[in-house]
Order: sequence, then structure tokens, then C-alpha cells
Amino acid sequence: MPFIHQQARTADFILSEANGQRSRENALLAATLVTLAAGQLLTLGGDGKYVVYSGPGADPDAPITADAVLYSNVPASDADQQIVVIARDAELAGELLVGVDAPARVALGAAGIIVR
Repeated sequence: MPFIHQQARTADFILSEANGQRSRENALLAATLVTLAAGQLLTLGGDGKYVVYSGPGADPDAPITADAVLYSNVPASDADQQIVVIARDAELAGELLVGVDAPARVALGAAGIIVR
């Protein structure tokens, strides 16, 4: 019997969120050459588009912050895509998040997103 690898499921990482979908936002994801899984940490670029969070960066005076979490899987695309993100007031399962580190936990905590 072959091994089947299941992808991340939409919102599988959410333990709880604010009533009325207040935790979610519609957003724009910059073009990406790779498929992104639900639970991927994102950072908001200067152009108002989200990109993959890849750590705090090397400049301590201008750290890169984790600003949101991708709600569902997104295919690779050479064009910008509409997405949904968890941007505030939620409790998330840390083991199901992609790219989480200590600085990301702090940045998300400032938005009311608790990583368990």
C-alpha cells in the first residue's frame, strides 16, 4: 500500500478565534514560486502585499516581523493572489505553523495571536 501525504488543511492550526470571523482579513499575497501551506507565517511588505516570513532579518534596527498567518493552502503563481489571513485575536497550535520562531511568537502576540 503506497504512503499518502496529506497537505495542511484549511484553518487546521486554529484552536480558537474571535467571534464573527473578527480574527480574519482579506489580503493580497505577492507572487510566489512555491505552494504555501495553511499556517504559513507572513510578513506585510511596504507595498501592502504579504510575503513569506523568513525570520527577523540581520538588521536589529529594522527587524522583519511576522504579521499574519495564512488561512488556507495557496498554489504557486506568478501573479498576486487574494488570500485570507489570521491577523488578530486568535489562539493557534504552534506545531502546525510554518516558519514560527521566538521573534515571530512575540510579534504575533502583539496582535493578540497566541501561539500555544
